[in-house]
Amino acid sequence: MVAEWLAASAFATILALILLFSGASSRLDNVAYDAALRGMPRPADARILIVAIDDRSLAELGGWPWSRRLHAALLDRLTAAGAKSVAYDVLFVEPSVEPGADADLARAISGSGRVCLPVLIEAPGLNGADFQLTPPVALLSQAAAGLGHVNLDYDSDGVSRRAALSERADGRAIQHLMRCALNPTKQPLPTSGTLERTDTALIPFGGGAGRFPSVSAVSVIRGEIPDAFLKDRLILVGATAAGLHDRHSTPVSTRNEAMSGIEVQANLLEGLLSGRFIRPAPIWTSAVVTLGLIWIFLASLLISPPRYNLILGFGVVTVALGLSAATLLIARVWLPPSPTVLTLLVVFPLWGWRRLEAASAYMVEELERFAGEPDVLTPSGHTVAGGDILERQIGLMSHAVQRARDLRAYAAAATKQREQMVELLSHDIRSPQSSILALLEIPGVPPEPARRIAAYARRTLDLADNFVSLAKAESGSMSLEVVNLSDLVTEALDDVWPLAQRAGVHLTSVGIDDEYLVHGDRSLLARALTNLLDNAIKFSPPAGRVIATLQTAHLGEGLAIELRITDQGPGVDPEQRQGLFQRFGRAGGGKTKGIGLGLTQVAEVARRHGGFVICADSGPGATFVLTLPLKG
Repeated sequence: MVAEWLAASAFATILALILLFSGASSRLDNVAYDAALRGMPRPADARILIVAIDDRSLAELGGWPWSRRLHAALLDRLTAAGAKSVAYDVLFVEPSVEPGADADLARAISGSGRVCLPVLIEAPGLNGADFQLTPPVALLSQAAAGLGHVNLDYDSDGVSRRAALSERADGRAIQHLMRCALNPTKQPLPTSGTLERTDTALIPFGGGAGRFPSVSAVSVIRGEIPDAFLKDRLILVGATAAGLHDRHSTPVSTRNEAMSGIEVQANLLEGLLSGRFIRPAPIWTSAVVTLGLIWIFLASLLISPPRYNLILGFGVVTVALGLSAATLLIARVWLPPSPTVLTLLVVFPLWGWRRLEAASAYMVEELERFAGEPDVLTPSGHTVAGGDILERQIGLMSHAVQRARDLRAYAAAATKQREQMVELLSHDIRSPQSSILALLEIPGVPPEPARRIAAYARRTLDLADNFVSLAKAESGSMSLEVVNLSDLVTEALDDVWPLAQRAGVHLTSVGIDDEYLVHGDRSLLARALTNLLDNAIKFSPPAGRVIATLQTAHLGEGLAIELRITDQGPGVDPEQRQGLFQRFGRAGGGKTKGIGLGLTQVAEVARRHGGFVICADSGPGATFVLTLPLKG
């Protein structure tokens, strides 16, 4: 199992790293990312205002393209109202055919001093060039406070989620137009080399289309918008008219809704203003988190039951998704969850299949072995028919179940016979022996034969009593109750007192005044204590002493009660101690008194109560130690 677990762990690790580094699961990550963004809407930044070249503006001011004098009039109005800066997202890469129009627009741009214009970047460029960068016409480029690109990146699903805030080539860089709007600067533009997108960030969309305040360009030109509404605003001018503007699918777009390019730029500018840009987590950070979650789950496969593995699997998936959402919301860092989720979805069924196959193989092997063993109840044996693997497994299981039923029926008959034997021992054998003892008390019976016959009869009675007691201890039925072991020891001492008197043995107890509670069968425990004391008295010399001591001890991690019965007899050789608790086991090679069942009953009672009994070395004599768990 460990070897398979190691193989599964290696496979899971490699799969997760492949998914993470190759981006093969990026579409699923995009779904999770989009859902997280849609779940975190926020109000638009009030400092941003869109001046839209909308359908109304085209209808009232004329079709596109507009005269550049209209653009100049719009800029003059924004400058007069005190706009903080203007990002004019309209390409002016070709000279106007209207004489003097470019000069008028350049004058309006220069008069504002805060106007940024976009450049056109085409890749590939002409004549095999890597790119072609076309700035606005020279007059407008010189008048502008800054130039910037307006490119967006598109993921494989066609959704615009990110933008490069800078594009570099030949040691020069061109910033994004929204960076220019926030801090207008003019830098030399790259002209050759390989264009590289740098400083890529995920756009922090705060909601769908229409979230930012917007006014119509015609309303601004005609003075319908109060200056106070335009003052100190970051103005984004762009087209929103049908068929005129670029439309983008975004993470927050609905199925039939797209967002205008100028609104996407507004979300980008909002990210720059607030510093809420979302950054992808470093790849090695993602790898550590992904593998950490996966290895937690892999460890559970090795040490936890299957039902807990399923729960933990769902838990790890939930943690992976929750952690991605939390880092996005709190730290503005995107941690992709799909490598973790997909790896678990592959590994868990694969591991379950291997465990089921191993269990099935083990079951078939054991059933075949069981079918091949001699059947004492059906000597003719059983042959499992061929067929497919499932049919063979069903046949083997059917045979095993039938044998189990036969054994249960046999056990029921055996139990009945056992009960009959116990009844025979307890009544039919005891009764004649009791009658013999009664007849021996009639006057006139010769003393010596009477003594011998009485001894044999008592021994037969002891044999029957011990067989009955041992059978009850082994039968499996116990009547459990809370028992004070101190009371049972006192009662047992009282029961064996006549025997001790006849043998001239002194009985002493230590610690029986305290209360020691155990869960147990009163009758079985009482018989076991009597057997221990009776055994000690039998092996003690005249004027000897038997000491019964009760004290607490430890049993595993819990407390226990320890009963020590110590005599002053000949003791027990170390090599004979284990055999004392087997059936008919006696010390001294069978030359001593007893029938060898009393200690067997004690050992069985101790085992049934969760304890044990041993014969310990105590110097002269023997010490038997019975240990039982205390009631908690």
